[in-house]
Amino acid sequence: MASVTYIKRYDEDGFWSDSNDQYRGNPPMIRAMDNGAWVGVGVFDSARSFEGVVPDLDLHCQRSILSTQRLRLTPPVDAQYAIDICHKSIAKFPKDALLYIRLEFWAAEGIIPANQSKINFAVVTTEVPWAGDTFTACVSSYRRPDPRTAPTNAKANALYTNIHLAGVEAKEKGFDTALMLDLNDNVCEFAVANLIYVKGTTVYTPKPSACFLNGITRQRVSGLLADAGYRIEEKVTKLQDLMEADEVFSTGNLFKIRACTKLEDRLFDPAPGPVAAHAKKLYWDFAHGRIQSKAKIII
Repeated sequence: MASVTYIKRYDEDGFWSDSNDQYRGNPPMIRAMDNGAWVGVGVFDSARSFEGVVPDLDLHCQRSILSTQRLRLTPPVDAQYAIDICHKSIAKFPKDALLYIRLEFWAAEGIIPANQSKINFAVVTTEVPWAGDTFTACVSSYRRPDPRTAPTNAKANALYTNIHLAGVEAKEKGFDTALMLDLNDNVCEFAVANLIYVKGTTVYTPKPSACFLNGITRQRVSGLLADAGYRIEEKVTKLQDLMEADEVFSTGNLFKIRACTKLEDRLFDPAPGPVAAHAKKLYWDFAHGRIQSKAKIII
């Protein structure tokens, strides 16, 4: 798996690592005494490059800066610097390479609290294949945290321990991923992707709450469906709503649009259904510039 990494520590010039050096794009990145190595103060965001396009890269870079600031940290670079590094990283691969571009910010010094101004930055770009068009899911026993207990308004690294546990639990039960609820048993999203479902002629998505991020790809796909004439409704969603749905699918940066074939013992057939299939076509058309999107993305 080919990788290219750019690292800029707060007190040093940035440097690149790729297949031509001793680390082959996977250099030591976090030092033993970095806060991010043990206390874990840091954030990440990501983008996808496929078929020569990188949809919404600017928004993902902007959100990485906002996430860092929401942890009360001072990013050492701005969004445009991050965008430029991402493009330089992508250019080191063949034009049609299928890439996952990960932006990271983490605290270098301090314990609790971390030193807010000594923040490191990295972009790690790796070839990562698609996971397929479908998946299965079970309801997790873990819950999305309340915003009073965790930094749910940021893509904070700390939140992903919860996701890891939900994912392990799902795998042990024989499912691909987990459906996450909040502490009030409202549906939030899947473990690593937002959620859209269809009932009759209406496309629904769980109403954004402070317990989970209103994903960029979720907003983009919802907007494209609205532009295409679908009725879109955000609502407080219960598990029963999904069990009675005609289609359930996920939206996320890593795998874009994937259809759920089984939720607990509820089977969805066909999967992908017609709306999920149309959503994927619309997204690909948008990514390649064949159609425009009217959506106003909130980051």
